[in-house]
Amino acid sequence: MVTNDDTLAVNVRRLRNYGSSVKYYHEVQGGNARLDELQAALLRVKLKRLDEWNRRRMALAERYRTALSHVPQLILPQVSSFAEPVWHLFVVRHPRRDALKQHLLLANIETLIHYPVPPHRSKAYADAGFKPGAYPVTERLAETVLSLPMGPHLGLDAQERVIEAIRGFARCPSRVDA
Repeated sequence: MVTNDDTLAVNVRRLRNYGSSVKYYHEVQGGNARLDELQAALLRVKLKRLDEWNRRRMALAERYRTALSHVPQLILPQVSSFAEPVWHLFVVRHPRRDALKQHLLLANIETLIHYPVPPHRSKAYADAGFKPGAYPVTERLAETVLSLPMGPHLGLDAQERVIEAIRGFARCPSRVDA
């Protein structure tokens, strides 16, 4: 994590150390999320390329947003005027998400469904007694979101394959059933 907020830095350090600022004195619930030395060394080298990789992700996202803007029923991520996302993920929505995912898989394009179970419906919160429909927007998102290939490693040819496969699905959506 990178921050210039001293209070936030103290709180994050506490959370990563089992909720403790002083060993064995736990102030809040926390965990152990420290990197080992090897991971830290690798990330230190990669950090030098972060700006370059972020610019690459931004260009890829803009290409997706332009090329897929007229695909029927495909909902693209919106960006607020004040924001400058770096696109860790490029998440679209489609009412036939599972069929689109299968269509892309048949074209050898891997996608992911991040958070297929809404938090309030997960086992971790079962004792809270949330009923289906308690959070309809969250539930609708869990049923429709799909993360497309994204990352600084994604080549333009590979991205074009993704774009064309999605356009192909839109032209013939009944070929793959959900």
